[in-house]
Amino acid sequence: MEQPSADSGAVGWIYRNRPARFVVSCVCRKTLLRLVGRYADSRLSRIHIRRFAEKRGIADWQGYGSLNAFFARPRANVAFPAREDTLGSPCQALVCAWDQLRPDAVVQVKGVTYPLAELLDEDASRFEGGAAYCLRLESGHHHRVYCFDDGVLEEENSVPGRYDSVHAAALPHVPGLYAKNHRVITRYRTEQFGTAMLVEVGAMFIGSVVRQAPLGEPVRRGDVKGWFCFGGSSVLLSIMNQYTPVLAESAKAGDAWACRELERCSELARRVPNEDYERLLDFADSLGIEDYFWQEGGAAKESFIPAFDLEGVLSE
Repeated sequence: MEQPSADSGAVGWIYRNRPARFVVSCVCRKTLLRLVGRYADSRLSRIHIRRFAEKRGIADWQGYGSLNAFFARPRANVAFPAREDTLGSPCQALVCAWDQLRPDAVVQVKGVTYPLAELLDEDASRFEGGAAYCLRLESGHHHRVYCFDDGVLEEENSVPGRYDSVHAAALPHVPGLYAKNHRVITRYRTEQFGTAMLVEVGAMFIGSVVRQAPLGEPVRRGDVKGWFCFGGSSVLLSIMNQYTPVLAESAKAGDAWACRELERCSELARRVPNEDYERLLDFADSLGIEDYFWQEGGAAKESFIPAFDLEGVLSE
């Protein structure tokens, strides 16, 4: 694969210039990336889609509700090799590959290596002699990632880090860049290729890694694993306890649909007990989740339930 010159373009200049690199590292912080992500999710961001697409020769740019919806758009006719024992790429990308892997010296670019253990955030000695593939997505590529074999996504580890550019021009100037950026590491037990580690690395302004495929359940080759989009790695979580079991009241009044739903899931007939809610908060803490909202139990009182009597609603 022919790579761009390491000294070409604005990215090359930034990463050769220490003050410029410092400014970029200060700018690409979580707070700014969250704002970028919120804007890219908004309808206002649609004004950028046409120019973004035309600059990169993308024809199917119409009909998307936001820049992120376009950026992470589905890809039509996803194809894998006919032979199941032939490895296909999980995404549209520029590809570099190495066999006879040395975990102590993974090649980033010519003359620049880093330990595989730093990338995986765990001991990597068992991958000695294996193979590694680096798939670099350019801005015009589809940013969806697909399961490349039948198997199970066993475990996921989100590792916080920086948001440096992963452009080829930046790689010679930041040793171990992939191991320093925010990344999501998935242990993937495949039928044809054994255990693989799928490492999705965030980049400058494209730091959100979204997973759609479930963990611990079978996946098929060609299933959507997830996608990248504009924004940072943090998602604010609201853990609510103000569930009001209105289905129980409807079932008592003879509503057939409410009765069927309660037969299917009897828990819908009760409020969230304080001890269950505290266990849920403790579980969030154990996962290392820091940015979330929680509620006082009083938020589920009857006084918080609207009358639903249509008072004040304008008729057509």
